[in-house]
Amino acid sequence: MRARDLTERVLLDGLREWCRKIGLASYNSICVRGDQNLRPIGPFAFDLAGPSYLLPLQGGPSMPGFIVADVFAEGILTVHEIQYFVRKARMLKATLGKIGVLSIVLAEGFTGEAVTAGHKAGVILATPKDLFGRRVGAAVSSLCEVLKNAAAYASSSPERLNFLLDNLFDIEGRNRNIRGVLFELVAGYLARRDAVSIEMNITARDSSTGKSAEIDVQKVAYQGRFVTAIECKGKEPGGVLSKEEVQKWLGKVAIIRAHYRAHYSLREAEHRFEIWTSGTIAPDALELLQDEKAKRVKAPIDWKDGQSVLELAKADKEKGIADALHQHFIDHPLAKVADELAANAASTMAAPALTEQVRMAPALPSPADHFVPPSGQEAAE
Repeated sequence: MRARDLTERVLLDGLREWCRKIGLASYNSICVRGDQNLRPIGPFAFDLAGPSYLLPLQGGPSMPGFIVADVFAEGILTVHEIQYFVRKARMLKATLGKIGVLSIVLAEGFTGEAVTAGHKAGVILATPKDLFGRRVGAAVSSLCEVLKNAAAYASSSPERLNFLLDNLFDIEGRNRNIRGVLFELVAGYLARRDAVSIEMNITARDSSTGKSAEIDVQKVAYQGRFVTAIECKGKEPGGVLSKEEVQKWLGKVAIIRAHYRAHYSLREAEHRFEIWTSGTIAPDALELLQDEKAKRVKAPIDWKDGQSVLELAKADKEKGIADALHQHFIDHPLAKVADELAANAASTMAAPALTEQVRMAPALPSPADHFVPPSGQEAAE
């Protein structure tokens, strides 16, 4: 379920960007599953919805139409499986009257009978290859398969991982779902080098409190001497790991540690915890990490920023992974823009302090105070 959900969120990000780029709907008003602002259209909920001011869809000058879509990451949909969406589209159109609705189903594929029925009902049936091209469409199909067994692919299939890294960023959307997913796979692949086994996306539960937390990457050392739970934070280029994110992770550490204490094969191992990010770490977040590391002796913590992860890939001679990290996370043009904005912000903050220093500096004597009259002038006065 998680693999399918993550893949569908990636598809929804890409579909939203596609709608925005060609002007199908209001640029900043398209919402997708997971957005707080996503609302039902009429009596029906959709995975994507947004107001459209395209002339054929408008009900009047101030009455926009709508773009709606549902997304499916797996399987070839049959005519019976699309009927629920066809009924939703028809009933919605009847409910809204003059207002037009453009209805889209995005799926891996459709049977011929389903395509015929969809076209007859006036519904768009599209695949990732139709919208994003054959190369990206193939990568999306591969992503769902990889996520179903992420640990196995991350530990043994660098070619598949490189294929995903090279192709999926083309459909990255505002929610950055693809960036987080791919960074987890990269972290799992790099973590395998000194591990007997790795697992990904494990649910840890603290039986005493009933709380649960997800472990992004778990690696177990030789003979189970230690187990490391790695939290992954894939960031947009120039992104920063905040103090709030570190605090939230430290809260998860207590849950995961309780889970390990009750685990039949890991209770005797040393429990380690790390947080990896593809971006940089905010100064106050780094200070918090350093303070906590000094306190946590029995369950040590550590961290890696984007440069540290890149250096790890280079040290392991993983050229493909290192190149992808450098291109999409570290040296992306947006990262340079973020660095420039940060530098400008720092200089702006420094300016008032400099002005205050100048204002508080002792006044220099005026040139007149040092004026020496010509010889004889003083006597004449």
